[in-house]
Amino acid sequence: DSGALVGVGCHGSCCRGSGANDDQCTACNGIALRTLSGSTCLCANGYYPQSTSVITCLQCAYTCLTCTAAGTTSCSSCNATLSRTLSASQCPCNAGYF
Repeated sequence: DSGALVGVGCHGSCCRGSGANDDQCTACNGIALRTLSGSTCLCANGYYPQSTSVITCLQCAYTCLTCTAAGTTSCSSCNATLSRTLSASQCPCNAGYF
């Protein structure tokens, strides 16, 4: 027994954890589209938290690699494979692309 809690007793963003807090995860809830970063389950790249009270992650705008909310004006980083660069929380096409 590793001492990890499964389901009941650990935070909802975790599928396994060592306690009830969101920073005590040992594995993440993949259905909620979360990945483990240290001992916290963050939304995977391309997704953002639906709200502070809901564990589900929602998809970012297609131009964003990471984002903080819905829409094309909430990007934190851009999808470089789409020839886009971050500018004022948006990911416009690079010069010469459309």
